[in-house]
Formats: sequence, structure tokens, C-alpha cells
Amino acid sequence: MWHPEVGDLELRREKYGIGGTDGQLLVVHHAESGSASAEGLAVLASIAASRVAGPSAPYPLD
Repeated sequence: MWHPEVGDLELRREKYGIGGTDGQLLVVHHAESGSASAEGLAVLASIAASRVAGPSAPYPLD
């Protein structure tokens, strides 16, 4: 997968069936721990947190 802010991300995909539904799946994408892709996801999480918090947040998000 390619992201415009962090570049290439190598992600693994897991699918889980959801009981009681008509074939719906929960799909989870994740990076190998310690990989460059995991670091890229951490950067994206930090960017998202700063955008949500904004400059006048009453408390830090971490």
C-alpha cells in the first residue's frame, strides 16, 4: 500500500468472519513489529493525533 505522507507500507491482512451476519468480514491490516512500515504507521498515528488535538487541546493525547 502507498500513502502520500509516508510512502510505501508493507501490510499483512487478516480476515475474520463475523458471526450472525450474511458473510460480512472484518479485515485487519497491520505491519510487522519493528519494520519500516510499523514506523510509518506510527508517524501517521502521530499526525492524526496532532490534527485532532489541534493547538488548543486541553490535555495531551498520549
